[in-house]
Amino acid sequence: MKITLLLSPKDPEKRNKYVGHIDELFRDALASEVETGKVQVNDKKIEISVLNEKRVTISYSETKLKKMYIINLISPDIMKSSHYALKTIVGNMKKTPSVAKCFSIIVAYDETSQQLCTKLYPPLSSFERKLRCLVYEILVKFYGGEWYKKTISDLINTCDQIKKINEDIRRCAGQSGVNYIETALEQMTYENLIKYLFDRNPPKPYSEIIETDLSDDKIQTMTKDELVSAIQRSRAKSLWEKLFYEYTELDELEAEIRTIQNLRNQVMHAKTISYEDYLKLSQLLKKWNVLLDNCINRVETEKYSEIQMVSIAESLSSICNKIRDFTRPLYKYFQSEQFKMLSERLVQISSSFQNMVKLDSTIDFSNMIKGLLNLDGLSLSSNDDVDMKSLIIDEESSSNDDILSNQNGNESDNSKDTKDTKSEEDDKRDDSSDNSQ
Repeated sequence: MKITLLLSPKDPEKRNKYVGHIDELFRDALASEVETGKVQVNDKKIEISVLNEKRVTISYSETKLKKMYIINLISPDIMKSSHYALKTIVGNMKKTPSVAKCFSIIVAYDETSQQLCTKLYPPLSSFERKLRCLVYEILVKFYGGEWYKKTISDLINTCDQIKKINEDIRRCAGQSGVNYIETALEQMTYENLIKYLFDRNPPKPYSEIIETDLSDDKIQTMTKDELVSAIQRSRAKSLWEKLFYEYTELDELEAEIRTIQNLRNQVMHAKTISYEDYLKLSQLLKKWNVLLDNCINRVETEKYSEIQMVSIAESLSSICNKIRDFTRPLYKYFQSEQFKMLSERLVQISSSFQNMVKLDSTIDFSNMIKGLLNLDGLSLSSNDDVDMKSLIIDEESSSNDDILSNQNGNESDNSKDTKDTKSEEDDKRDDSSDNSQ
């Protein structure tokens, strides 16, 4: 693990005491630790005690160029103690007046921060994706396919911030024909997503509210309660306040998302991050990823609790009708291998339907299936399996009876037609005989 420092003399023309004596620079920077025996600087090595007296050895090399020193601090391992040791050395160099007076100290490369940031990428990515997922689900739950229109397009003339967000979305999309209903949140920057959720905006410009909802004429006719209600409706509210108020477990997100944002920028833009900031962000992400998961599950459960049974019933009705229509032309193939396979498949579908019944005992799916498939002779309770084989046999018998009946009717008609034809031929022969006489 390595940190590369560039030491640029503040007065290149003036020789300072550290030129050619970098070891002295480290002794001065770590003077208090040297006095207590926590640090020793010898032979291009710094031995430093950190974290309950754990001893860490940091080696260093120096390269002198015309206008700067290049110093590489190197630790042989990537342990937590090595992070602290390297950060302690660099921090003390920047804070020591005698060193800071002589050099501008630039951290050119910081592998300790790189490794900490690498550990934070996965939970940070999960947080942003889960937050976006929750927002999508809430927006579509309330507004359906009009969520972009209702929360952005309709407010462009009302709020400058929303107008800017809309412009940024379109610029990020960078192409025509983009479906913003499907991708707008992904086109938002992290900063814009926070503003979109938490900035408070009036429902329409205040000047318009004064001239319409609170005009002199209307105020004269309003009761006190009506006036208070009109004022309340005109208050600026954030999207979070309007749509997420019932998810009380997320109340602290508005405050903590700013902390996450600041630390997130250090991570995502490969900046220096301390071990303390790493721990703080790691704990915040762990907390909010769990809460977001819980809320997403809750939203999905609540969303489907309102419409799921109706949707299932409608889908089931459609499926059953298709099965019925599909099987009717195949009745004449009762003994075929194809129909045997169909019978087995219908039984599988029946079992699937019965599993769906467990979702809500108030819906009698079996009677629904029975009605849709004309199972008048089959007695079912909501917990019974639909015997599709019985259905097929019953339908087969009924269909066979119809076929036999039709066949008998046709034979009778054919016999009658034959007799009528024979009678006509006899009459013709008789007429012919009379004419010849």
